[in-house]
Amino acid sequence: MSQDPIRKAYEQKIQDLPPQGIYLFACCKGETAKDSNVGGRYSVYLLSAVRMMLAVSCPPFISVGEVHYKAEALMSQAETLTPQNPEILCSRRSTRRCLPLAINPHYL
Repeated sequence: MSQDPIRKAYEQKIQDLPPQGIYLFACCKGETAKDSNVGGRYSVYLLSAVRMMLAVSCPPFISVGEVHYKAEALMSQAETLTPQNPEILCSRRSTRRCLPLAINPHYL
């Protein structure tokens, strides 16, 4: 599938939302974000969480918050020697209208 319909669906989903701000941090204050040979640890787990969530439940979209909490759980399970605790700050929390991180192309 072309990237164009996916991008259009993503942009439409964002336009349908009320104004909000979401900030993702790879670690909390006093910690250092760790990098690996494939990138930052948090970024790697964030992308892995998206792939896992789309493969398992096939939702039409996955919110930033859902992916963050899944990535955080994956990190805490795998990174036991040098813990890194990612944080999320949201200006508005809504269970129904969340900022999308990924759009499932099967629903387009």
